[in-house]
Amino acid sequence: MQYPSYSFIAPEARLQAPKGWCRLAVDLLHELQSLSESGLLKEQFKLHEISERYGELYVCCSGESPAIHRLVAAYAVQASTTCEDCGYVFASLHVNGNGWKRTLCPGCANFRYKPVVLDKNAPLARLVP
Repeated sequence: MQYPSYSFIAPEARLQAPKGWCRLAVDLLHELQSLSESGLLKEQFKLHEISERYGELYVCCSGESPAIHRLVAAYAVQASTTCEDCGYVFASLHVNGNGWKRTLCPGCANFRYKPVVLDKNAPLARLVP
């Protein structure tokens, strides 16, 4: 998928969301662009990465604000229930026999992955400054 080109995306940025999360990644980029156009995004803000790590949405940026943290957290909640493979919205975190974690729907987990019991106090997103 071709991601939009925005000035806040760092030249070395790694935008590699799984197939099922591409729509979420593009929507996040569009919301960041809206914040930028309205002057709510700091001029020094740079997006370095959007990807999946350990079955969770991973966003790495610099110059972020509390508003960016809230925005990323909202998308992390969406990603935590969206299948990485097909985009189905009733997914959950699964793990395979090798310890790989992925957010999958029951159909995509397909007996290779088992559901994970989550700690309710654990963060849903990793925003790396």
